[in-house]
Amino acid sequence: LESFKVSGFSVTGTIPSEFGKMINMGSFTLSTTSLEGTIPPAVFDGMRKLTEFIINDAHISGKIPTEIGYLERIVKIECNRVDLSGTIPTEVGLLTSLGAAGLQDAGFTGTLPTELGHCSLLQEILLSSNDLQGTIPTELAGLTRLSTLDLANVMNLTPPVPEKLCNLEMKTFVVESYMNCECCTNEPTPN
Repeated sequence: LESFKVSGFSVTGTIPSEFGKMINMGSFTLSTTSLEGTIPPAVFDGMRKLTEFIINDAHISGKIPTEIGYLERIVKIECNRVDLSGTIPTEVGLLTSLGAAGLQDAGFTGTLPTELGHCSLLQEILLSSNDLQGTIPTELAGLTRLSTLDLANVMNLTPPVPEKLCNLEMKTFVVESYMNCECCTNEPTPN
């Protein structure tokens, strides 16, 4: 099996760790389902050929497993409107093929990992409506392909916005107004 997509069905239960045995899986999507529970580490450990991992509008909870760092081919990650907790794992810095990270209203806390700056192909980072804190890492200014950075409704970031980030030619750069960012907008990116 190379692609798995369940969207809009009343599927219940949890994500089985046996999905990790599907070593040829390239695309994995669960959207608008009633699934609950955590993302089993075995999923990332076994599905190392994944290029897309999408879980939206589901009751998935817990932390993103550190095994996410094994997904060397991943181009797109979406975990929007889910019930995750904890920090964004620093292992995301190992995802050198990552082009888009949509993690809106996902329940993340803690700081933005500086390791995101290692993902040189990143074009889109959507982190609105999370409980992130601390400063925006200056390392993100090294993402020369970055066209969208959305931090709308992230109320605990510490000003200022790194000046080097304003030097990037982004189409959309959204932070809250208290950040006093002259190069940013205050309009969130539509989902």
